[in-house]
Amino acid sequence: MDINEKSLLISQQLQSTFSKTVDFVHQELYNPSKNGYLMYMTNLCDPEIIKTQIIAPFYQIEQLNEYTDFLSSFSACTQFHTVDDAIQAIWDGKVVIFLGHELLVYHAKKFEGTQIFESSIEPTILGPNDSLTGSLETNIRMIRQRYLKDTFQSEYKQLAGHNKLSVTLAFDLEAVDTAILNELRKKLQQMDIQRIDQMQQLLTTQKGAIFPTVLMTGRPDRIVKNMQEGRIVVLVEGSSLAYILPTIFLDFFHSMDEFYHLRIIGNFLLAIRLIALALALFLPGAFIVVTSFIPEFFRVELALSIAGSRLMIPYPAFVEMFFLLFMIELLTEASIRLPKAVGSAGTTVGGLILGQAAIEAGIVSNTVVIIVAAVALSNFVIPIQNMSYGVRIMKYVFLMLSLLFGLLGLLIGFIGLVFYITNLPNYGVPFLQLFTHTKGTGERSGLQ
Repeated sequence: MDINEKSLLISQQLQSTFSKTVDFVHQELYNPSKNGYLMYMTNLCDPEIIKTQIIAPFYQIEQLNEYTDFLSSFSACTQFHTVDDAIQAIWDGKVVIFLGHELLVYHAKKFEGTQIFESSIEPTILGPNDSLTGSLETNIRMIRQRYLKDTFQSEYKQLAGHNKLSVTLAFDLEAVDTAILNELRKKLQQMDIQRIDQMQQLLTTQKGAIFPTVLMTGRPDRIVKNMQEGRIVVLVEGSSLAYILPTIFLDFFHSMDEFYHLRIIGNFLLAIRLIALALALFLPGAFIVVTSFIPEFFRVELALSIAGSRLMIPYPAFVEMFFLLFMIELLTEASIRLPKAVGSAGTTVGGLILGQAAIEAGIVSNTVVIIVAAVALSNFVIPIQNMSYGVRIMKYVFLMLSLLFGLLGLLIGFIGLVFYITNLPNYGVPFLQLFTHTKGTGERSGLQ
């Protein structure tokens, strides 16, 4: 029995709607006594359910009406009447079945056995906290469940190299810049990668860059937001991190929970992080400039207080600063490497004992301890870990410039930093721009 005119029309409309969706399947079922069609998403449906409960009975039951009655006897099977019903059913992980005059949907949604953990590198207060896994299919499914647009597209590729790593490019076909997409395809085709941990280095166009231009994240909601803005997401089999490009500088200072707040609150939180960035970069150098070159910058009372705290200190201010900053770096690394059960307690006790003992021993002054504590807290405010590492390195550059050239060195360092960031190659996108515009929508990211 042939599919009637209404079924044929709906079938054609569904194929047109999902023509750009690579994981959409249009499967024909045929035997001499009956025929039919199935339409579904491979990443949303369980193939075992489709095989055992839909396809196998089709060839075991002779008559079409008996097979239709068999499917209808399941609570998972219902009828649909319009194209919109069919589209929604496909997005919900159901199989659309065309059997003669009967139009059915069968619930075959895949329930992944892979355990999904909370994000440990980008925790938030508001919004979901689930993170990607090491399974490429699971990660695509998590993104697909949040990005219900027919323009979502994923491209599977196998890279050259000894391990033949499998990667998937995920993007919105309407929003993505095709020139950047083609450039990335070419780059991946030429890429000779041996290990997963080389991916960020090979995707970064500036070799030896201090600041990252590829955003690494484990959060599906951040991936969806960036795809809406025309970014490309690179997922790697065996990795729980996704690589997003191209990015802008401000992307590394957005936390996902700020988008759940009112706009003014989100901008306030972003402003706090940018102030923390300035403190982390310039505060140690600025303190050296003021205390060593222009002490008259302080009010008299504060200048006398700082001078009094340093009366018994045998070393100049920059030695104190380097010593304490180095100790903070050790404590930060120790907090990462120690077991979770003792990490926070060990570093807290270590920091308290270190600071108090250093002050009592007359090695450092109270003022320098306060400055270094402010710098450490400012570093921790930056939400993307890779960017905070670059900031940790650059503060030593500004400290040395301030020590050698005073205020002029600090200003030259700031101007040089702006020039450096501005000229970072970033797939043709200016890295320091304030806004990115989503193609075709007029939406913008960066500053909200």
